[in-house]
Amino acid sequence: MSQPAPPDRRPPAARPTRRAALLAGLALLAGLALLAGLAACLPGCGPDARALAEQQAVRTGLRLPLPLATGGATWQGDAEEVDGVRARAVALPLDAGEHPWRIAALLLEPRAPSAAGVLVAHGHYGRGKNDPNALQIAWRLARAGARVVVVDNPGVEEWQVPGRQLHLGPGAHGRAFLAAAGTSALALQVAALGRGLDLLEDRGARPQGAPGAARGAVLAFYLGLVDPRVQAVALAATPPIPREARAAGCPCDQLPGRPGPDPALLAAFDRPLLWLSDVEQPRPAGLPGRARFEVHAGDHAYSEVMQARALAFLADHLPLAPSAGEGPGGLPAVPDLDLHSPGAAAEPLAPALWDLPWGGPRPTWSPQPDPDAPYEVACRGQGPVVLALGASPEDLQELAAAGLAPCALTVPEDRTALAEAISGGRAPVDRPAGAVVRAAGQRGARGIYAVRGWALPALASGLPVVVRDPVRHPAEVDPARDPPWIHVPGAWWGETEARLATAVAVGGQAPPLVEALARAVRAPAVPPAPPGASP
Repeated sequence: MSQPAPPDRRPPAARPTRRAALLAGLALLAGLALLAGLAACLPGCGPDARALAEQQAVRTGLRLPLPLATGGATWQGDAEEVDGVRARAVALPLDAGEHPWRIAALLLEPRAPSAAGVLVAHGHYGRGKNDPNALQIAWRLARAGARVVVVDNPGVEEWQVPGRQLHLGPGAHGRAFLAAAGTSALALQVAALGRGLDLLEDRGARPQGAPGAARGAVLAFYLGLVDPRVQAVALAATPPIPREARAAGCPCDQLPGRPGPDPALLAAFDRPLLWLSDVEQPRPAGLPGRARFEVHAGDHAYSEVMQARALAFLADHLPLAPSAGEGPGGLPAVPDLDLHSPGAAAEPLAPALWDLPWGGPRPTWSPQPDPDAPYEVACRGQGPVVLALGASPEDLQELAAAGLAPCALTVPEDRTALAEAISGGRAPVDRPAGAVVRAAGQRGARGIYAVRGWALPALASGLPVVVRDPVRHPAEVDPARDPPWIHVPGAWWGETEARLATAVAVGGQAPPLVEALARAVRAPAVPPAPPGASP
């Protein structure tokens, strides 16, 4: 017969109750589960690790191989003050070169500013930082107590001069040049916005927000993704991120190697985010649950409704005060000021893109000719077939007179080809190189006569090549004659000269080049060396 348990002589407070024992058991199980989860995650898993990896990938993709400037703001013209807000145009050096590339900016400071700083990114609205789509939200934020900076994108407004264009059709060569330098137009623009954040810090602002509309929304998103100083981002009239190559708008905000909208990229955004859409659409895939998403269908602009929502959102996350005064839609009225600065035209030593002090490792071109590249040829004459790339009628006549059969090759224009190459992480020159390889094989070409920028795609074919008037420096590029793919990766940092050294002949006059090509294509073919033979 079992003996009864001895009485528990501990004080009641020390006695374990059935509920306490159950809680202790559950806590133990939870702890074991947590340890098991942590052990499983040691290699790096979970949304936080994925977000950090994605952020680092974007930082790498936005690498700008330039020594960036610090300080050095130059005031442009006189300050203007309206309703307690002082406005000043300023020029900021982007790089630390001897003659730095300056970008135009606007600084708005209230008489009694809070600790808040705000960087406004403008879209393609015609007047850059002076456009109402940027200036209205900037002025209203300043009325609410923030120090505000609006930065003109590089190559925009008064800083749009030859050698600096990045945007739309005229900026194709600039975008291709930056890709050849191992960077992108997006990286240059995000770096310019970073100089605006520097100016805010220099003026004493710390918690910083970044609103932007249209293309400015895309830039504000990437700035918030890679710069820890940004505490809240408000996007208006927001296009898909990343931009698709064939989408409407400017491919100047493409993320290299990202061909289209990417939920993983959106999911990596870990700060307060407001996404305002101007079109009816579902919530973008991957947008974090903590992010606010709203549709306010209407014009592709920073509407009054969107400005009101952005102001309220930023006030939730930055030290802002309610703004005074009423205007249309209940928002404070905005003065109509012309705050242009003198711009690059006033600087005799203003550098072009290729004058910047590019540093870091250079990309090189490993030809991967596009096997599907389209081409057109027009052949004439009798004799060994040679491709003629960029040749004039006089060149073709010289080739035919030398007993050769020149086939003039052209590649149909495709305005999205450059954007597709950059977003796909490929060299734009691979398309014409593919056309050369295909045409040479299908026509049985024995050699190539190449003019200007056609030198490098011709030399990638493995055939004998002569080159007339090669382009050796980006300052020699003629946008009216030379396509953007002339900016081959590493071309202006030794790649061009190294490949030209393999040509049969290089010069400025057609007759000696034609003679050299004729000798090369009629020379007996050299049989391949047997396996294992010494060179």
